[in-house]
Amino acid sequence: MQVLAQIAAGTPPDIFGSGDVFVGRFIEDGVAHDLTPFFEADPDLEESDFQASVIDYFRGPDGHVYMLPAPVDVQRLYYNKDLFDAAGLAYPSADWGWEDLERAAAALTQGDGPNKTYGVYADSWWGVWLPYVWQNGGDLISEDGGTCTLTDAPAVEALEWWSGLNQQGYSPNPEQMSGLGMTGWDLFVTGRVAIYQSGGWDIPSFEQEAGFNWSMAPLPTREGGEPATFLHLADYVMAANTPNPEAAWTYLKFLASPEITTLAAVLYGKGVPPRPDVVEAILESPPEDISPMSLLNLELSLDMLDYGRLPTMIRNWDAFIGDGVDVGLEGLWNGQVAAQEAAEAACAVTPEPMGW
Repeated sequence: MQVLAQIAAGTPPDIFGSGDVFVGRFIEDGVAHDLTPFFEADPDLEESDFQASVIDYFRGPDGHVYMLPAPVDVQRLYYNKDLFDAAGLAYPSADWGWEDLERAAAALTQGDGPNKTYGVYADSWWGVWLPYVWQNGGDLISEDGGTCTLTDAPAVEALEWWSGLNQQGYSPNPEQMSGLGMTGWDLFVTGRVAIYQSGGWDIPSFEQEAGFNWSMAPLPTREGGEPATFLHLADYVMAANTPNPEAAWTYLKFLASPEITTLAAVLYGKGVPPRPDVVEAILESPPEDISPMSLLNLELSLDMLDYGRLPTMIRNWDAFIGDGVDVGLEGLWNGQVAAQEAAEAACAVTPEPMGW
C-alpha cells in the first residue's frame, strides 16, 4: 500500500516489487520504465533468457518488456499423508479429477464440533477457485476485459461444485472458520484438514511447523476438461521517472541472476526461477542444502507452468474483486445463496478494460 501511495504521488522508489494484477495498469499509466532498450544494450542479459510465457506477460502494446520476472509460482494441493494412510486412501496424483477430490474429502472428514477433522479446505480466495472455473470452460473476465463472465453456465457450475464442499461439510465455511479463529494454514499444520490448496510460499513454514508427513500434487482436473492452475507472477519494476536508470538496471540484473533466483527456489519455496537455464542447472545438480520438498516443488511447478493461467488484465482490479466478486460470493460460500444468484451479485462491479 505504501508503494501504491508513492506511485499515486508521483514519487515511486527507483525499483519496487509488484504483482500480476497491477501489470497492465503500471504499463498503461507510464509507471514502469521500458526495459527493452536495456536488454538490447546489455550483452549479459537477454529477453530470451527468460521463459517466454512468463516474460511475454510483461510486454506492453508496443511489444516491449516493462518488468523483470521474479520466480513463478502455481496453485497446488498439499496433503497430509498420515491422514490418508489412516483412512487407507491412495495419495492425490496428477490424474486426479474433481470426483476423486470429493470422494477423498468425504472419506477423510471425521468427527463433529470444534474437534472435527475436515477432508479439504475449500478456500474462498479467488486465486484458489478460479482454476476450476477455467477447467470447466468458464472465466472470470471476458477476453476484451469489459465483462464479468462469472454468470456464464460453466463458471456457475464450477462455483457450485467448489462451494458444495462446504455445504456437504467436507470443508469449513467462512463463518465456521471465524468461529474457530483459525486460517486454512492453521488447520493444515495442526492436522485438522487433510487437503489444503495454496502456493509454494507455504513450504518453508510447513517444513518447520507440520508435525506429520505431507507432500504435494497438481490440482485435480475436471473430467473431460483441460488442466489449469493459477500462475502467480511477481515482478520487479524500474520506475519510469527514476533519476538513476543505469544503477537501477544493474540492481535488476542482480535480482534476476542465477544466484538469487536459485536462492529463492532452494531456501524459500518461491516456485520456479523464471530462467530455464537456472531450472536445468538446479535439477541436474541439486544444491546440497535444498530440501526434498523444495526440489519436489521445483519439479511439480515446472510441470504445471504449461497450463498456468492469469485473468484478463483490467484497470480496476481492486474494486472489481473487493467490492464485487468477494462481496457477491460471500453468501455462496456460507450456503445462504445459490450459485447463479451469487454470481450475478459478484458481477456488480463492471471491469474496466485496458486502453490499448
